Amino acid sequence: MAIILCFGDSNTWGTIPQVASQTTSQAKIRYDENERWTALLQKSLKDKHHVIEEGQPSRTVVHNAPFEGSKTGIRYLKDCLAQYEPELVIIMLGTNDLKKRFFLSPEEISLGISSLIKQALGFSQQQYSSQAPLTVLLISPPIISEMAHYAKMYAGGAEKSKQLAQHYRQCADELNCTFVDANTIISSSRDDGVHWQVDQHQLFANALLPIIETLMNDEYLQ
Repeated sequence: MAIILCFGDSNTWGTIPQVASQTTSQAKIRYDENERWTALLQKSLKDKHHVIEEGQPSRTVVHNAPFEGSKTGIRYLKDCLAQYEPELVIIMLGTNDLKKRFFLSPEEISLGISSLIKQALGFSQQQYSSQAPLTVLLISPPIISEMAHYAKMYAGGAEKSKQLAQHYRQCADELNCTFVDANTIISSSRDDGVHWQVDQHQLFANALLPIIETLMNDEYLQ
């Protein structure tokens, strides 16, 4: 049974889009195990592979948001690799890096992604006790909208989000990783412009399933 690590932000954790009229006490915060895409993958893969859900709201690729602790991918991924020794790592990050306060360009975000992948590949070669090679599936997150309570936070981010896929694809090509553009599968919610409606989680899981099965079969045939 292979270990599949899903490493991302709130859309990997399963955050539900928040409607402006809802209060925090009224709103359900997270999709359950029958709704979020990571859990749906586990249900589909059943006993063949074990899916590790490592999504964390507000996680960035490199830069920490003030007062939010160590949520960067570059700081936290290594611990996950050491703990789980996955054969496949699915990385979907970059949305939080679009926030205005970080002043990052799409190119700079992509450079962070490249560093993250290199960290994963290098660490697995040096530290894994198993002989299975590490495979990386890089996913470019869907385009966001500047709306609702995220409008000021992500000012200028919508246009930048449209450019991430091309840079991520180049990164994946350079590092010999499989690439998926989430924009070809799903779209961000019109409720808050950043998170996904529940049907998009199902669509996403359905689209990733054959890709994962192909990657895992190719690995075991080596």
